Amino acid sequence: GIGWGSGNKPKMIKGPDIFIKIIKKLKKKFKIHVILTGPSRGYVINNLKKLKVSYEHYNVKKYSDICQFYNLLDCYIVSSRFEGGPRSILESMSSGVPIYSTKVGQAKELIVNGVNGWLYNINDLDKLADLIHLNFKNKKLLSRVVKRARATALNNDHKKHLSLWIKFFIQLNNDQ
Repeated sequence: GIGWGSGNKPKMIKGPDIFIKIIKKLKKKFKIHVILTGPSRGYVINNLKKLKVSYEHYNVKKYSDICQFYNLLDCYIVSSRFEGGPRSILESMSSGVPIYSTKVGQAKELIVNGVNGWLYNINDLDKLADLIHLNFKNKKLLSRVVKRARATALNNDHKKHLSLWIKFFIQLNNDQ
């Protein structure tokens, strides 16, 4: 939601309406339990209640505590219309959680569709729900994708990119 309060007004660039539509479709195929972290989740929580979908909400105070929540997930869904990151893509990959993302931010660079995660179109949520359902039946495929995703995360560790950033800022400084 918008702001740091209850978040009852949706922040549309983050796609909470899309997330709710996905959950509504998945509810027809699975028993769903949603884990939410962070502030301002009122819009999503109110809609999960309307759908009668169980959920837990944790407002994580320290970023380092976020990793324990990935261990609870069967999949992670990014439903944003616009993102700079999101950070959750590499977090999911490194945690061994299958990632399904809209084609935003670094998702387009990091995710190779069907190889280390899945990219989906906002206009085809039925296809996404079917894909998630099929993937959960195919443990072999999920295992391969998660293994490749972890390799992607390791290859994009900030320590591996540190020298590139240093060179970038030195060059930027030299250009001035």
